[in-house]
Amino acid sequence: MRLSDPETWKPYNWFGFDYLGSPGSNIQAVVHGEGGALAVVNDAAVVVGQVQWIPGFWYGGANRHRAWNVGIVILPEHRYTRAARAGLALLIDYLFEHTVANRIELTTAPEAVQIESGFRSLGLCREGVMRQAQWREGRWRDVTLLSILRHEWQARDAHRQEQCH
Repeated sequence: MRLSDPETWKPYNWFGFDYLGSPGSNIQAVVHGEGGALAVVNDAAVVVGQVQWIPGFWYGGANRHRAWNVGIVILPEHRYTRAARAGLALLIDYLFEHTVANRIELTTAPEAVQIESGFRSLGLCREGVMRQAQWREGRWRDVTLLSILRHEWQARDAHRQEQCH
């Protein structure tokens, strides 16, 4: 797998070789209490990318107030297929089924309009833009914050068009 290749992560997810979150080239599944990473495979059982999750922002009080922050990278030749959407949906299912988190959030580049649209089609709500929150390609860049709450995810089949609060 080419997950250690910078071209796989560009244009929105390459943070440099010194970035501690850069995965190794042979990652298939790593799951632990502080997050994890899983391979995304297509219908032919070919690895096409990976999903990751880490503890998100701690909103105070107890650990149950911490959201999961999720991310996904799909190999360039498999982008704009259903792989990203399906992989992210399965990860959200997994996190809401096996953890007490009430909130899952992710960020994307504001210029990644098509990517954001795909995330929103899963029911994630755009919460806003965090100014200069990410160092990428030699400068600080804005990121768009999206999230979904447990009850929104559970109601997605009944109310696909449910509005964000």
